[in-house]
Amino acid sequence: MNTNDSTRDIVRLGYTEREAGFLFLVCRASGYFIRSQYNAFIRREPGGLEQQLVDKLAVKQHAHIIQCSGNHHIYHITCRKLYSAAGFEDTTNRRLKSDEEVTRRLLTLECCLHHLNWSILYSEADRLNFFRKELRLPEHVLPWQTLTRAIRRGDSLRKFPVFVSPLRGGARRQVKFVFADPGLASSSQFQRYLELFSPLFRALGQFTLLYVTSREFTFQKARFSFEKKQKGGFAGFSPKLFPKGIEHFLSYLEAERRWVTSSTDLTSADVRLVNEGEPMYVAPIHTDLREANTQGNDVLLKKFVELGIDAPLQGTFEPQLVEVPRAMEHLRIARRSRTDQLDMQLGA
Repeated sequence: MNTNDSTRDIVRLGYTEREAGFLFLVCRASGYFIRSQYNAFIRREPGGLEQQLVDKLAVKQHAHIIQCSGNHHIYHITCRKLYSAAGFEDTTNRRLKSDEEVTRRLLTLECCLHHLNWSILYSEADRLNFFRKELRLPEHVLPWQTLTRAIRRGDSLRKFPVFVSPLRGGARRQVKFVFADPGLASSSQFQRYLELFSPLFRALGQFTLLYVTSREFTFQKARFSFEKKQKGGFAGFSPKLFPKGIEHFLSYLEAERRWVTSSTDLTSADVRLVNEGEPMYVAPIHTDLREANTQGNDVLLKKFVELGIDAPLQGTFEPQLVEVPRAMEHLRIARRSRTDQLDMQLGA
């Protein structure tokens, strides 16, 4: 089912085309929204239009309204018919989520609102179709193909949408990934995400990782984790095997290739790099990697994985601070207030 079919089916449930377009986005991307996000979608200032939408959702019992403090609300789409009309019936978005997960979903929806002119790969099937069929990447680098127990534990980390830029002539399409951090003190989830997606990132070469959060203090830890991956690393191998780092070895392989093939691109810097690397890279592991490199980049990357070596990432880390989850602060205040009142009643 395509987007136009889905929005027409939502219109049949009693919504306008603009409302249907927004509800399609919410059903696909998050399941939760706040009023300001609908205003951003229709590019209007706060007024009566968002009230019309939330009134319809309430009357039709298509959404659960979460009461926060200060007259703030979060809206959770819970109607199976609405998800079915959006072509997303088999989803867990209807289920009640933790505060942490609700924040993550509001952040994810905000990212989608800033990429409406891009192709948004919401589902696992969409992502597999793009990376396998359009980009022809091998299955072993795709996190959605991996069925290990460790991946299942981090299943929610695989559900962020992927943004793909519009086709422009013969130019390569840009790919943006999303990690939405609800403001956790620990960076362990982001590190696990990098572990899951690093094979795909390396196979792509160029990519952008949008790190979106409502708490600026998380930026430094996340950037450190990403930059550590950019440099590459070792698992079970002595750094003495690669004394100048993985990047230097990869540069040596490329210079050696140009030297052996008498390429017209060979430079004096390549000659110096070959002379420097020849006495340095003589271990059996270097021979294995050199042989894999002659069979193509995919084979080389697979060999890195087999040997437990992290090749460096070449993508861009793009942190974004989003103020949307202030609604979550109002929700927590309201819950603390209700808890305090209950404690007072129990203590009376």
